[in-house]
Amino acid sequence: MAVVLRILRGIVRWHEDAWLYSVYPAETLDLLRSGAVLQVPFTFTGLHPPAWPVLHSLTELLDPRPLWWLVESTLLSTIAVWLVARRSPVAGLLLATAPVAVHYSAEVNQYALLTCALAGLWATRTDPTTPTSRGVVAWGLLAAWTHILGAIAATIAAISLPPPQRKRTTTYLALGMAPLAIGILQAAGDTGTFTQPPFTANLVLSDLFSRFGALGLVLPPLAAFGAKRSPRLALATLTATATIAAFVALRVAAPHQFPYLLTVLPPLVLLAASVPWAARILVPVALLQGTWQAAFDLQRLHHIHTDLHTAARAIDTAFDQLHTPWTCPTTTLDPSCSGDALVLLRPPGRNDDDKTRFSPVLWRIPPWWSAPRIVLPQVPLRSSDHRYGQPRLVTTPRGRFAVYVHDQPRPTLADLPSLHARALLVVSDTGAHSDFLRQTERHTGTTTTTTINPLDHLIAVER
Repeated sequence: MAVVLRILRGIVRWHEDAWLYSVYPAETLDLLRSGAVLQVPFTFTGLHPPAWPVLHSLTELLDPRPLWWLVESTLLSTIAVWLVARRSPVAGLLLATAPVAVHYSAEVNQYALLTCALAGLWATRTDPTTPTSRGVVAWGLLAAWTHILGAIAATIAAISLPPPQRKRTTTYLALGMAPLAIGILQAAGDTGTFTQPPFTANLVLSDLFSRFGALGLVLPPLAAFGAKRSPRLALATLTATATIAAFVALRVAAPHQFPYLLTVLPPLVLLAASVPWAARILVPVALLQGTWQAAFDLQRLHHIHTDLHTAARAIDTAFDQLHTPWTCPTTTLDPSCSGDALVLLRPPGRNDDDKTRFSPVLWRIPPWWSAPRIVLPQVPLRSSDHRYGQPRLVTTPRGRFAVYVHDQPRPTLADLPSLHARALLVVSDTGAHSDFLRQTERHTGTTTTTTINPLDHLIAVER
């Protein structure tokens, strides 16, 4: 079930968000390209340590196809389930079907890797006769180098070991985490770290239950029965919950973003599954959750398939009108050889953590097409400046063309005539965003718009 749910999720989450997220590790990628490997361990992507940026950058360097981004996350998320299931099949089933785990299982970010590391950390069986718990050290370091919440979990896992193992395990873990101190101190001293919106109970809870349902509420009370059996797992669950609450209160973590719950899930499902009689409740809950997730993603998959084969879309017309391909010798943009460009504009979701959306439009550009990142002269190296649409050089059956993706009409659209002789702007799924098209026309200085269907428009901008 874990594999099926995650493959479905990987398909439906080939979405504009994936394209935009993929450029966040730009600094790490550029450091690796330039050979500045020694700087990588000290380079945080926002608040996040370098483990996932390095992993993602390797896909960009070795074979820049978006397919690998999705495969990477779905595979790591599946491995997390396997690690937990080795310790407890019931806990593995719970993690496989938990809506929050499924929702983030194919995202192009660090949370699948974090889930995998934490699953390994808490599923590791410790042998009190050995002086060091190698499993806690290895999985703890992977968690710490992936996310600050992972570093906190790893610390709890080490200091809660039996006394014979505690000292050496904690020492090795501390030594391995030491290089992260610089990045953590820099993040703590940055005022931008504490700028997330405040917690608003009615908005957060309504979004939480509408996205993930209420079946998961059976886990905490069942886990309470297992606290005496597994005090380390109980401490892990309570610490992770308290840390998330503190980060939200300090406005370090956004209350409307729920991937932080993944730090609670591995110890929580193991704790609940440790109660002998709980399986009679947990297994039906897991199967219901899995069926519910599969039904929604199958519905989305059907919509994508139907749209691809029957709907008239502006992007289809745009592909027919792309004539002059990219002829530059590298992926550095030069207006004299950059050819025609395709620019996709689609309104954002309800918020920046909306994982319920899917994109028949982006599926016109299959993720198995090669798409290396284009270097723009306006964007400095090591920058992930999102205002320019994160362009990639996509190899289509008709040649290589620059493709940009935006989720807002931006003034930078006015630069397109200086970058490409011709750019085709596809404004799709405008829906309630009635001003979206007008803003785009205003930024590009044109009102020559072809309406393909009521929500889909094509604008040609020429030099």
